[in-house]
Amino acid sequence: MKIENIKLVVASISKDIYMTKIDKDQTMDIDNRRVATEDVLRAAAEWFIANQKTMCKFNGHGTLVWIPENGHTTEEIKAHLNKLQEEN
Repeated sequence: MKIENIKLVVASISKDIYMTKIDKDQTMDIDNRRVATEDVLRAAAEWFIANQKTMCKFNGHGTLVWIPENGHTTEEIKAHLNKLQEEN
């Protein structure tokens, strides 16, 4: 199986992230897949930490924000988000 045929996709029914082979008809091959949700989330968290990032924008789709766990209050989180919006 070629690595080019392997994709990360979100399953429409379970909403899990799968690492799967994509068939010629652009559907997920149910015989060649594995749930990768935890791996993807862990890698994303590690990316934010390693790159000292707190925000990642997806053009036209939204913004993903990383808030370090320091016992922040709701008000502190809102203030942090407002600050990030002003910076970008």
